Amino acid sequence: MDSRALLVLTLAVSALPAWGACPADPVPPDVPQLIDEIGARPTKLIVGEVRLANVSQATVEEQKQITAQVTSLCFFDGKSSDVNEAVVEAFQDRGFFRAQVSRLQIDILNQSAAPPTVAVVAYMQEGFRYRLKAIEFTGNKAVANISLLRAQFKINDGDVFRPEAVREGIRALRKLYAAAGYINLTPVPDARVDDKNHAIVMKFDVDEGRQFAVRSFTILGADPQREAALRAGWKPPPGSIFNGDIVDNFFAAAKDLLPVGATRERNLDYRQDQSTLDIVLDLRDSR
Repeated sequence: MDSRALLVLTLAVSALPAWGACPADPVPPDVPQLIDEIGARPTKLIVGEVRLANVSQATVEEQKQITAQVTSLCFFDGKSSDVNEAVVEAFQDRGFFRAQVSRLQIDILNQSAAPPTVAVVAYMQEGFRYRLKAIEFTGNKAVANISLLRAQFKINDGDVFRPEAVREGIRALRKLYAAAGYINLTPVPDARVDDKNHAIVMKFDVDEGRQFAVRSFTILGADPQREAALRAGWKPPPGSIFNGDIVDNFFAAAKDLLPVGATRERNLDYRQDQSTLDIVLDLRDSR
């Protein structure tokens, strides 16, 4: 029996719940609220204890790992789906691809704690353990070497299927393509699940997008001396093919010149025009 499932929950880049620290309030405590806004500041809760029920396939050690993984999860009161998702993800990353929480019981453990802690009981339908059968690619042209694409995924055929290994492989795949100027790579995952043999074939339809060359490099928010020093460390000349590795190396080498907290993700902007890039290093918010 062969069925297909898009790994929406486990492979998509999403706002996952936070462990160890609660996110900032959606409404800061010092902001007055109108009467009709009361309740817009939900209570935050911390998972203090976790117990798994109806588990028959996961080992005792795996269950300990899962409960430890979910403990300290911070979530908003009324969003028990975050807890459900965390438990399911922990089981999936141990091969239980079809794992489901049939019932989730959440009780206050310590109301006086800040934030309050809760005890969680997850009644499971864990299903069978699945293994990776193969990873296949279609649509790749710029990188025709299938072995090179496959090498980005640090999971062997026959290994227990771990969505996190697939996520890491996707990130490595994007990095590989970015080094060749393809910054808009979109590898669309399709999990073909064999429920009879408990095996999964991962197929990726690779949308490579266009290859980009560097047209300009602009620095905002730096004094002339710092800007000159930063430009001295910027390697790609105008007209060269964009290379994501060079950008990573630039940030590593320029860490003493950059303001505290400056990162590639926060301070670098790619302005695309057909097949060229205007790269902007904006340090104005980091000063």
